[in-house]
Amino acid sequence: MNQVSYISRMLLRVILLIGLVLHVSAAMADQSPCPKVIITSKDTIDFSDTEKRLLCGDRDDKAWEDIPSYQAQFFMRSFLQSRAYLEPTFEIKNDVLYVHPGEKVELKSLEIIPKSLVEKEAIEKELLPVFEKKPLTPSLLNELQASSVGILREKAYACAKAKAYAQVVNSHVVIELENLSRYKFGDIQIEDTGGVYEQALKRFYPFNSEQAFD
Repeated sequence: MNQVSYISRMLLRVILLIGLVLHVSAAMADQSPCPKVIITSKDTIDFSDTEKRLLCGDRDDKAWEDIPSYQAQFFMRSFLQSRAYLEPTFEIKNDVLYVHPGEKVELKSLEIIPKSLVEKEAIEKELLPVFEKKPLTPSLLNELQASSVGILREKAYACAKAKAYAQVVNSHVVIELENLSRYKFGDIQIEDTGGVYEQALKRFYPFNSEQAFD
């Protein structure tokens, strides 16, 4: 009886193991935009019709009828990068491109430079909660640049510029800021209104000479 029970348990384990293998295999199934481009990934990656033509060619266009594998790899790397797959690997066999996209990369941390900027920590604390865990794509870098410049302009850095760089290994972004000169209104000329004490009108001016320009 004990031997029968042991065998039953072993059979159950084998069945579960086979089920697990089949499940993983299905999840990692080939995704093929065409026979010449094979993608193996646990994620479903959809491509637009235009992207498929660039990867697989277009029978209706003689100039694009046949896409060499090395050129398809170039396009594929760009398409994957736009979807946050930043460390894909490729293999070409018998004129077939095999693609392993890897894992999607999400933003984990960011850093503002130069470190001497007074508002550095305040900007980092404002940006990170908004962009953390978002796919690390070129579009995200553009958003980070625009948001950084917007914050700086509100703080009188009227001509500020920003450039964002991704560090794939640690899902980190460095935002380099330039043109960090603060602008102020400068001298304000009060017009002579005739018969009215000019200092009395100061209270109605919306800004003063030392106020930051934003």
